[in-house]
Amino acid sequence: MTDAVRSLVHGSDYSEKGVRVTQENGRLVIELHIAVSYGLNISTAARSISHRVKDEVEQATGLKVARVVVSVDDVIA
Repeated sequence: MTDAVRSLVHGSDYSEKGVRVTQENGRLVIELHIAVSYGLNISTAARSISHRVKDEVEQATGLKVARVVVSVDDVIA
């Protein structure tokens, strides 16, 4: 997993998979594009995903995350 994060940090763009990672002032900015199931509380889900991704990336890599932006692109029935 470290190699994957390292490749993201060095400018790789996985937008086709809904993930983009960039650096801002030495910290990571992670953008996620997701689809959610109809009826799910979108705000709660996005907040939960944001916190979990930030914690997991910081623990796995030792790098600091400035923010995680979660965009809901689709609602699945």
